[in-house]
Amino acid sequence: MPKAIVTDRDTTLMNVVAKVLPKTIALLFHFYIERNVRAKSITNCRVKPKLKDVKVDGKDKEVKEVNASDIVNNIITTLDNMNECPS
Repeated sequence: MPKAIVTDRDTTLMNVVAKVLPKTIALLFHFYIERNVRAKSITNCRVKPKLKDVKVDGKDKEVKEVNASDIVNNIITTLDNMNECPS
């Protein structure tokens, strides 16, 4: 019996694996995970730039403008780094 099966986003196949091979883990192919994370990041990481200074510990601090694409790229880079970690 296989310990894991890597699939695409085919829900029928994932359901069959769960029923026929209940002790086998059905994993999603990395490409689809990254695509889903990127899509969710783009829609959920909308950033409104703050144009004013803020006070931190009583001192004025300048707020850097954040680009939404930089956030998405950081998320994808972090995901790639996690996937390359030895288990």
